[in-house]
Amino acid sequence: MKDATLNAFRDCDIAILAAAVADFTPETTRERKMKHVVHHY
Repeated sequence: MKDATLNAFRDCDIAILAAAVADFTPETTRERKMKHVVHHY
């Protein structure tokens, strides 16, 4: 699939792609939600 994608977009400067939620499986999971952290840069 990677080779087909690279071949299809060979002459493109940018590609915007999307995947269905079911296509993604995280490597690790948590039992509870993560707390939101605000970063002030």
